[in-house]
Amino acid sequence: MASSLKSRRNFIIIIILTFFLITFLFQIIASYALNKLKPKIIKQLNDIFGYTFALDNASFNLIRGIHLKGFYIFYDRDDKPSVALKDAYVSIELIPVFFKKIVVRKINMNEASLLLKKDKGGFNLQIMFNDIYKKIFRIPPWPYQIIISKPSVSTGSINLIYDDMQLILSRGRFSANKAGRVKFASDIKFIYQLPEKNYLSSFLKKRDIVQALKCTMEGAIYNKDLNIDMILLSLPKEQVIGIGTIKNFTESQPYINISFIPSTISLSNIAPLQNNFSADGYLLFDLKFMGNLNNIKPALTMRLDNCNFRYSAPNGKIF
Repeated sequence: MASSLKSRRNFIIIIILTFFLITFLFQIIASYALNKLKPKIIKQLNDIFGYTFALDNASFNLIRGIHLKGFYIFYDRDDKPSVALKDAYVSIELIPVFFKKIVVRKINMNEASLLLKKDKGGFNLQIMFNDIYKKIFRIPPWPYQIIISKPSVSTGSINLIYDDMQLILSRGRFSANKAGRVKFASDIKFIYQLPEKNYLSSFLKKRDIVQALKCTMEGAIYNKDLNIDMILLSLPKEQVIGIGTIKNFTESQPYINISFIPSTISLSNIAPLQNNFSADGYLLFDLKFMGNLNNIKPALTMRLDNCNFRYSAPNGKIF
């Protein structure tokens, strides 16, 4: 009896070790094939989409999918990359690959950087998104059919840079179903560095203006429009709610119409006011964004209620 149990245990161990060995060898072979095909893939991407692509390294993980390190898209060949995926995984289904279909299940961007610039035709990232979106699903001359039926994207840290401003998205989640319902949630940190010669910078200990918040959005895609049922901006103990529409959101110049419900926020929750200031009281505001992406016109009305400020000068004196 003991001999039979020992034999069965040894058989199970052999099966497990064989499985891990095959998995390990498969990942090595797949990673080798990816890097062998890398120049051809990059050339095809350049030819199909009309932008310059570059890739440092690609490997394959059976659980997490294709691992991309240093994947870049250049809007202008003489400039820095507009999209830099420093570390990302693309999870795909294996069986459809043998039938020349790439079914994307999930994209996990651990670390990425997006460089936003204004061009004659609009913003570079939106123009690229529009071009790639229109071309990625066509079959010829691309040898594989790309299918993204239920896109799911998660983020570790995405740094969106525009001039002196940065928008850092972390622990983000985006998902969409076949019915067109979309959900988005992320921690957001807004950073703006005042120029050294700016008059206001002399009043502050730090030139960085930083505000952290959480953003949640739910909506639905209808034809070419994204209808936002709710966009929720959360500060500590306070929330601001908005609704709206982004018309032709896949085009190079979408039209944005977002309105926030008139809200009251405690000044103690506005981080920039705590930079050399001790602010108490409340801010009542009504905010709307309207216009094409490259020419958004905000409409803002504000009122301060029961406020007082205590200012500490950088030299330590209190006014």
